Amino acid sequence: MVGSWWFESFFASVIVTNSIFIAVQVEIAAVQPGLPPDVNTFVVSSLYSLLFMVELLIRLMAAGPGLYCSQDWAWTLLDTIVVLSSILEFVVEVTFQQAEDSHFGNMRLLRILRIAKITRALRILRLVKFMSALRSLLFCIGKTLRAMAWSAALLTLIIFLLLACNPEEL
Repeated sequence: MVGSWWFESFFASVIVTNSIFIAVQVEIAAVQPGLPPDVNTFVVSSLYSLLFMVELLIRLMAAGPGLYCSQDWAWTLLDTIVVLSSILEFVVEVTFQQAEDSHFGNMRLLRILRIAKITRALRILRLVKFMSALRSLLFCIGKTLRAMAWSAALLTLIIFLLLACNPEEL
């Protein structure tokens, strides 16, 4: 079941919709910075966290602790970090809603909450595993970035030398 196409496709679509949800949250927070936390947003975010936790538990039950020693140990570690940060985010959010009187505590909780949301957004990296063409493309882009940087530096040097030799062109 864990290795089936349906299981992988379902959780890939959950990751994509979660990423869209996070993008909408960020956009709303940017447009209306002082807006208090919305209960519906909290519920949807908690449901995504629950789905990710269930996925990790199913994978752990299917493979056991050997899941962390398998070929995909890095993805499993990323999933575990994301799930743990989601649980931390849930606990902080609940604590934040209960302790609205303490301003010092709120600022510290907000920082922790931001870090937890950033780690949750990292889950989109898991989609690279499913799309081999995308993985190959990203690998090639990564390999050519150094050559592109040196080409840009060389082009800048050539432009500088041409301008230095012919200053009246400025």
